[in-house]
Amino acid sequence: MIKIVGISLITIVLTLILKQYKPEFALICSVAGGLIILVSIIEPAKELLDNLISINYSGFNASDYLKPVFKVVAIGLLTEFGASLSADNGLSYLGAKIYLAGKISILVTIMPTLVKALNLVLGLL
Repeated sequence: MIKIVGISLITIVLTLILKQYKPEFALICSVAGGLIILVSIIEPAKELLDNLISINYSGFNASDYLKPVFKVVAIGLLTEFGASLSADNGLSYLGAKIYLAGKISILVTIMPTLVKALNLVLGLL
């Protein structure tokens, strides 16, 4: 976590400096900093994913339900990253559209799993 905070602080300082002298490079710097942070959390995220995928017990195939959850998390992260990047560069209207598209994508992604879960509950009644 300290590494991520350090990268964030360095990115913020460099972006603010570049914004004064070379504004065209400020965006590149902020995107690069965000990508470095995302790359640095891949290993812990992979470990978490491996642990969650291993939750298969007594014939219950948890991966059928976990895959959409991971897709929703990924959509949420990408949506937040894109919307924040837009807002940071003075394009808040574009960020609002990104949020809307993310919300719709999440609903479309989770709907089949929600239907399966409801059918499972109704089958038990």
